[in-house]
Amino acid sequence: MKIITFSVSLNSLTSVICLLLFLFHSGCGRVYFPFKLESVSRSERDAGQSKPKIELLPLTQANAKKANNTEYTSLVRIKGANGLSSKLVPSSKAIIEKYPPYVDPGEYKIGENDILRITFINSGTLSEKSFPLLVRKDGLINLLNFGLINASGLTLGQLRDEIYERIIISEIPMLKDFDLTIQSFNSKKFFVNFKRMPYISSAIYLKDVLSTDAESLSSFLSSGGPITVGNVDTKINLGDLALINRDAEIRLIRDDVTYKISAVNLFKKRGDVVRILPEDQFVIEPLNYFGEDVLLIGETGAQVKIPINSVQIPVLSDIVFSGRSLNSLSSDISQIYLLREKRKQEFVAYHLDITNPARAKLASSIEMRPRDIVFVAAQPLTLYNRVLSQILTSVNLSQASLTAVSGN
Repeated sequence: MKIITFSVSLNSLTSVICLLLFLFHSGCGRVYFPFKLESVSRSERDAGQSKPKIELLPLTQANAKKANNTEYTSLVRIKGANGLSSKLVPSSKAIIEKYPPYVDPGEYKIGENDILRITFINSGTLSEKSFPLLVRKDGLINLLNFGLINASGLTLGQLRDEIYERIIISEIPMLKDFDLTIQSFNSKKFFVNFKRMPYISSAIYLKDVLSTDAESLSSFLSSGGPITVGNVDTKINLGDLALINRDAEIRLIRDDVTYKISAVNLFKKRGDVVRILPEDQFVIEPLNYFGEDVLLIGETGAQVKIPINSVQIPVLSDIVFSGRSLNSLSSDISQIYLLREKRKQEFVAYHLDITNPARAKLASSIEMRPRDIVFVAAQPLTLYNRVLSQILTSVNLSQASLTAVSGN
């Protein structure tokens, strides 16, 4: 074992002392020392710090497999009870769901401003003549020479029967073959993030609306921007949120009652569980996810916070062996630790020693989780070198100052 020694000559120390005495008693010079906070001993300072329990485990294949069973928990910032403060909660507890009761509104009822289209068919020539019919504010339609007919509140079938009776009474049998459809649905609507959507005669379910294309969906988001995945902004369908471990809160306001639905849970359910009714109002808001990072500290190129995400979960080797994390001269590769919080003030520290290169493979077997800490210790020689460097620097500066004063 090599012992590193360093000696400072008596002349050098004498010179430093003389310099300080000279400057203290000189009328034309003063010594300025850095500010120093009044403090207590290290043991007293340590007594006031939190003391988490740390369980030290070797990083083995078995321990890595057990660690990978830890759920990837994302935190979400939500408003407090007073609506002003905020707090962090697991994403699984951010939405307290309340589903609306299933309601079948029945067939579509024609209403004001709906535009109908009636097509008369000549059975002899097979020719067709088509005319639009606007439902007026009073609910009436003007059917050519057959007069005004009330359409409001009727189903398409009921109105078709009413028109047929008028034709029979008119004794114009050639017009009895006709087709009646709704050309434009204008009387009823629902809203998605305050954007008006047409309510049509076919049954509309919440999944149908939220499964729209990404471009249309982006215009629904009240946040005014795309959903963030890690550090990447992307446009996705709400039905795909589960694939990236992200969720959105869907609030349904119906008859002055507010219901809350998780977009992820909605798409996990089989079948159509929420049928949309006229005048329903939906507000879709992506959850405000807290940053998901891994801390890299110790004898590394820099103390950094590395963002991660659940789409492509990194492993320890991605953190340690990427970039300039390890310093070949100062990092102690026998002391690499992954610290993971089990519960408040309790951690597990997985120890990796890669002085045997074959163990480096283990770093690829353990996945990272948000708020993990990777610590790389410094080699003992590095610590000694730093102390000696500081002593050398102090002595050299003192000698230079003494030389400058002596020259004057």
